[in-house]
Amino acid sequence: MKYILLSMAALSFSEAMANEFTLLDGLNFSGEIRPRYEAAREVDNGPRMAQAFTARTTLAIEAKKTVDVVNLSSYIEFSAVNNFGYTDYNAGDNPAYDVIDDPQQYRLTQVYMDFTTDESYVRAGRQILNIDNERFFGSNNWRQMFQTFDAFSIVDNSYKPLLITASYIFGTNGINVQENAQSTSSLVLNMAYKPKKYLHVTPYVYMLASTPTFLGSDTYGIRFDGDMDINSDLSLHYDFSYAKQSNASLLYSVDESSKIDASYYSVGFGSRYKNIYAMIKYESLGKAENESADGFSTPYASLHDFNGWADIFVTRIDGSGNNKNGLSDANIELGYNASVGDFIARYHSFSAESGEKNNLGNEIDIAYIKEFDSINGFTTTLKGAYYKKGDSGIGSDFDVEKVWVQLDYKFTI
Repeated sequence: MKYILLSMAALSFSEAMANEFTLLDGLNFSGEIRPRYEAAREVDNGPRMAQAFTARTTLAIEAKKTVDVVNLSSYIEFSAVNNFGYTDYNAGDNPAYDVIDDPQQYRLTQVYMDFTTDESYVRAGRQILNIDNERFFGSNNWRQMFQTFDAFSIVDNSYKPLLITASYIFGTNGINVQENAQSTSSLVLNMAYKPKKYLHVTPYVYMLASTPTFLGSDTYGIRFDGDMDINSDLSLHYDFSYAKQSNASLLYSVDESSKIDASYYSVGFGSRYKNIYAMIKYESLGKAENESADGFSTPYASLHDFNGWADIFVTRIDGSGNNKNGLSDANIELGYNASVGDFIARYHSFSAESGEKNNLGNEIDIAYIKEFDSINGFTTTLKGAYYKKGDSGIGSDFDVEKVWVQLDYKFTI
């Protein structure tokens, strides 16, 4: 039963193909080609430096009208990741090299049907869920394969200041190779209330069922953020979040031997003057009340976007049981936006919440991003991450260096 919604969307598309698209109208074709060179190494470690030359290729078809129902549309998307014969990296299958999480694979990344009204829609099938700032749910788009969800979602914006997103997730599809979706029974509720530019209030509830890779949890939280224009050149930004995470209670039995009761909070302030901006932020993913249990985790987040681009702490906060003593990240970001491109620099200082040793190291991230007006949809990215280890035994025991050179071309026919 759990794949009925997904099958409906696929069946609609296949029937249309057999009937020369007589069941579909308003077709849009789109795609993406994203080649990338990535190099990664743990300095003075045993595995050799990893180098990967991969490419993401995505092709999609959207039908604005399906089976002659004006408000019913469908979307199907196929994605492939190829490594062009380069195998000098570890994507879970080659431990002689350092890790680059872009295995060669092929997948039906999205296939869904939408029923749309003026201000709302209902979506059934395999889909991307980019919710709020993607701290809890996101596509993890930096990796070559998307993270998607087999879900039934309702998005309502009938009352303009309020955007409600509610989803029941019955399958998850991560960035690594998997033959089938990983079964789950998870609930998502996010309510973004934005009455003013300077006041956004977003309460949320995420109830995640256990899977073979992590223990489920209930997360209740709220986020406040907004922008304030001082004058035409100067603006200010603030961002505050707090959440409490406990053992899951409604969807399955509670494991009392692993009591979580962990907290999350994030505080950030920033400003922009003309084309220059600065942001300072402190984020804490706390340890569990029970020292043997895992701390605060965000297994379905766009993890690469948080806690440093070197991805040192991805397996610490993905729910796999490694966040025993918490993770704190104090960081500052500087940026410059201009016609020649966007420049970004970040500095992170990481620490543990408890324990005799609490220095988890520091990291410098830099990036240059350029969109070319002469070629619509074409972007180039140069990016680097340089992590310096902290105290031994509680984090990475090696310095890590990573660089990327990426081209990205998105097109619509």
